[in-house]
Amino acid sequence: MDKVVAARMEKELTGRQLGGWMLGECIGHGKSALVFRASKGPVLGAVKVFDRELVERFGKDAQRARVEREKSLVGKRHPNLIEILDAGDDPSLDLFFVVMALFPAKHLAEVLSSIPHDRVHDLIAQVAAAAQFLEELNLAHRDIKPENIGVTSDFSTAVLLDLGVLRPMGFSTITDQQGQRTFVGTLQYSPPELLHREEQDSAEGWRAVSFYQLGGVLHDLLARKPLFSEDLTPYPHLVEVVSHKIVSIQAPGAAPELRMLAQDCLVKDPARRLQLVTWERFRMPPAESGDMRALQERIAQRRRSAAATAMPAKVAPGILERRAVEEFRNVIERMVRDACKQSDLPPFMVQTDDSPLARLCFVFGPSRAHVVNATFAVYVEGAVLDAADCIVRVNVGAAVTKEPASLPSLATPHQTTPVFQGVRADDVLAQRLTEILLFVLDAAQELCAQSGVATSPVWLSIPGDR
Repeated sequence: MDKVVAARMEKELTGRQLGGWMLGECIGHGKSALVFRASKGPVLGAVKVFDRELVERFGKDAQRARVEREKSLVGKRHPNLIEILDAGDDPSLDLFFVVMALFPAKHLAEVLSSIPHDRVHDLIAQVAAAAQFLEELNLAHRDIKPENIGVTSDFSTAVLLDLGVLRPMGFSTITDQQGQRTFVGTLQYSPPELLHREEQDSAEGWRAVSFYQLGGVLHDLLARKPLFSEDLTPYPHLVEVVSHKIVSIQAPGAAPELRMLAQDCLVKDPARRLQLVTWERFRMPPAESGDMRALQERIAQRRRSAAATAMPAKVAPGILERRAVEEFRNVIERMVRDACKQSDLPPFMVQTDDSPLARLCFVFGPSRAHVVNATFAVYVEGAVLDAADCIVRVNVGAAVTKEPASLPSLATPHQTTPVFQGVRADDVLAQRLTEILLFVLDAAQELCAQSGVATSPVWLSIPGDR
């Protein structure tokens, strides 16, 4: 809606009644509607009035269906979802309207740079709770973005706004504009499947869309800038970026768990997205710095989710996949070397191979200084599940023996435990590998002290295995 149309409608409607609501001052307008402060007896509200010309252009039946969807939420309340008070059409004025509760606050996009890092988790958890509430009502929001999220001035509460493109799930015959299957939403914050109208019309399919859009909002909260802000024009370029560009989040000071959650949400493939993300992940608070027990619980929770939705590794014959495996192998070796140096572990040798997995074995010899009179080995297997989306899985095994020659080779099957799966997050993985190395050294010291080391390898149970 341009300014001329908005000014004309404001002049026409201010001070008039619409559906029994007395319209006061105009408090804003968007692409398709004006919003008025209004009252009906003692009840105050915000009335959204839709542009007649746009309604005519796209069809009254489609607009009536949208309004009825919003009206279905009257009486259904959630603390983080804008309350719908009324909706309908006024034949005498030829206007459709929706009445919402007044929420006098700025939207998220206006205050991104001001939101403290320690409020990010609570805010995204609240928005996710509202989206999940809609899902439980068999509705998809379809346009979750910073401009559609209100935030109180103390950053304690977020409210999901603008329910204008709500869609009931599982009604594939529904179209949005005169029978056409067109894109509805905001391209910048929409996943590829929604852009190309290839989304699955099911609870799972729309959940994947919500996860992606929540990931976009979380990206903005962490990076303090809009998603794809450097790629908005020209439009065909943005289409290409949304379809293919992998998001890398630079957010110093942000919790690693939140950054990893955002990256998992922004995976292009919806099936992968659903395997990596659950509603529960939005509720889980980040571990506090130095809280090893909390870190282990986060790691264990990620492993339980990964085990429930285990993804087979792709056969990766292409150049991209081979390069990704080689790079991941080098990254793992660097992480372990850094961890050993920082934590003062015994000297070690590294064994690698050229398999489709990023496999390494770190063999630590006896060390009087470290109170270990046996050899222990840590096996790390890194799989690149999706090179394009940077999705990886890491398994780790560890054994202690008196006879180094008894240790199995990299190619020999041996005991390993899944310790990471998802979009690659090097800081999280490095932390996990450091914890494992310290655990293995402690276990090796204990076995040596109790004379519990044999010539055959004694396999250790990696912490967090459940």
